[in-house]
Amino acid sequence: RGLAASKDIEIGEVVISVPLESLISIPTSIDHDPVLGRVLGPQARKEYGWEENGSYYEVPLLVVALLYHRHLGRHSPLDTYVEILENVSSPILSRTRLNTDLSISPGVRRIARRIQRDVRDMYNTIIVPLKLAHPQIFDEDDKFSYEEFQWAFGMVNSRHWNLPIPDLKDHITAIIEAKRQHVGEEENHASSGSIGLPPASAPTDEWVEEQEAIEKEEAEAAVADSEIVHGHPFLAPMADLLNFGPPCTRGSYNQEARTFDIVATCRFSKGQEVTFWYSDECEDVVIANYGFTHPLVPRCPTVEQLQRTNDLYRTELKEVEQELDSLYTDLADADKELERLHTEIRKCDCNGEKSHNEPRKSASRKESSRKLRDAAGVRGANEDENHQRHGVRRQWHHPNADVGGL
Repeated sequence: RGLAASKDIEIGEVVISVPLESLISIPTSIDHDPVLGRVLGPQARKEYGWEENGSYYEVPLLVVALLYHRHLGRHSPLDTYVEILENVSSPILSRTRLNTDLSISPGVRRIARRIQRDVRDMYNTIIVPLKLAHPQIFDEDDKFSYEEFQWAFGMVNSRHWNLPIPDLKDHITAIIEAKRQHVGEEENHASSGSIGLPPASAPTDEWVEEQEAIEKEEAEAAVADSEIVHGHPFLAPMADLLNFGPPCTRGSYNQEARTFDIVATCRFSKGQEVTFWYSDECEDVVIANYGFTHPLVPRCPTVEQLQRTNDLYRTELKEVEQELDSLYTDLADADKELERLHTEIRKCDCNGEKSHNEPRKSASRKESSRKLRDAAGVRGANEDENHQRHGVRRQWHHPNADVGGL
């Protein structure tokens, strides 16, 4: 697989544009579906406790949606997309291969086994309860076995994007409110026991437009309470055919057009392969998650290299701690000096008043002070003016202040 430029492409040009409603996401493929919306919609997820850590459950829920549409076969609107995926081997390393393939490095083996444990935990947390609650949907012909779930997870894990898309949240809210008006209709549809009905058969375009118009005000009020937009995983048909390679494209959401766009960050000549940089992870992580490596992917550090790096960080940390201790000591000394200066200021006759700690000043000294004030251009300034001018934090003036000094 892979995509090549059909014409010369300049930096900043949109290479691929996928409409919001064509993304395979929680709202478009689960909440909008008359069957999955009932058994996996917002209310069901809340009852199962899958809303408390929604970001964790979103990927396995997409896995369930992919398996469901695979089970629908030709009745699914995603049939062509699923058929393409079926021709791709799962990037997840099987347990058998991990136990027999000696060419797999210890680092890849360790990460792959951790992924397998996570997949098993997802299966037990998501699929097992669904099989018990809805066997007519999730247990027919064993289409939702662990092996099938593992394949679907490999597809979603290696191909999904994750971006903060505000309209996804708006879409979810509008659909939730609309579904509440049609609970009876959905229950009747589900009670037929037929899983072969295509999910797009119930909600027509007119139906969606009508309900969105009715619930628009409530939907906007429901999402206006927070300006924080979190990223959500989704699959983008066509865009996920981009091969790994030099980072010459980036994914972004065009909120005005409501499209997910792949934008060129390099120039492409006609016929040149268009690539996307999947991850900054090192080789072991890339192999365990995507099933391949690339000359541009850096090797993972060895245990010895990690130990040396750790020792270097420890040394640097000690140096920083010593520097902080020295700064704290200097700060304490500065506080003491400041307190000493404040004490001296309180003792001195800074305001021209008589100090209780010093003998009475002679009249001649007062006269000298008056002359000095007159010479400085403050002739006639009384004691109140002097206090107002300087206060207790009297400034020190450089002797050359008149020529640009302090």
